[in-house]
Amino acid sequence: MIRLWNDADAEALKALWRDTFGDPDFYIDGVIFKYKTTPESVILMERGGALVSAIHMPVCGFSFWGGEHKASYVMGVATDRAQRGHGYMRPLMEAALRKMYESGTAFCTLIPAEDWLYDYYARFGFFEAFYLEKNEVYINKKAPLAREVSECGDDDELYRFYSGYFKDEPFHMKKSRRDFAAVLTDHRLGKGHVLVHKTDGAPDGMCFAIGEGSCLIKELCARDPAVREALISRAGELCGADKADIISRPSGRGGANAYRRGMIRAVRFFDALSSYAAAHPDESLTLSVRDGDIPENSGLYSVRGGRALKLSDAPEGDALTPAQAMAFLLKGRTCYMNMMLD
Repeated sequence: MIRLWNDADAEALKALWRDTFGDPDFYIDGVIFKYKTTPESVILMERGGALVSAIHMPVCGFSFWGGEHKASYVMGVATDRAQRGHGYMRPLMEAALRKMYESGTAFCTLIPAEDWLYDYYARFGFFEAFYLEKNEVYINKKAPLAREVSECGDDDELYRFYSGYFKDEPFHMKKSRRDFAAVLTDHRLGKGHVLVHKTDGAPDGMCFAIGEGSCLIKELCARDPAVREALISRAGELCGADKADIISRPSGRGGANAYRRGMIRAVRFFDALSSYAAAHPDESLTLSVRDGDIPENSGLYSVRGGRALKLSDAPEGDALTPAQAMAFLLKGRTCYMNMMLD
């Protein structure tokens, strides 16, 4: 049986997470089940009344060609060790995609835990689109503004700055206030530093840094170069490091320090195509899509005058797969998601 979870499943679901990922109870209770688990966000499979597989699929925001959409983030994909190898995950993933479609979710994203999983998820129509890069910098321990950086702040104020910083970021997985609380809790449980710089009492820069003897800046949000330098300097001081590795969005997927981060698929192709069409008002085209997992996406479509239209439910000719359709819509752009509890 495949169904959404309820409170009666909590202990079995926690045990499956613990056994699969090895996380301690304080993290499972204090982050995953406090912030990321709701009855609508977990789908599970039972066999003989026992939980055998589960998929967590909390909803985030996603900006796509200027449109704002719902996007599920697949995480916590797990099968009981004694039940692996029976093919349970395929019908569960298909059911998860169906649930997303029915709830009006336009996209689904995920971060494969291992390289071989990129090929596995490609079978469900996912396309490799998310990239990050890591760059090493030497720390200026005498940065003029470093003394203005603090490790305290109002979490609501930090979220307002964080969400505002990424407000216009294209092809970006956005965080709700609840998502941000999960990130803060996770980072602090890991003994990380959340640093903020303020000018005239208002935040204009923040970063997430972690390390002892080394410094990893997992996200750096500051547009002023002097503020960026100050945050890096303070992070290095707290971590006791002379250099810092900074994770950021790359300019493209081909950079020397760029690496793949995750995958995406359109759950509601017409919604995705409509945003594409609105952003390309001078483009006229027809395209055919065949989607075996979400048949409603299959069909013949047109884009003309800034609008998308579905001409037929039956695809014609050499139809695009879901992954090919996603690649077409992105036109070589990379997507960005970071600090996703992975």
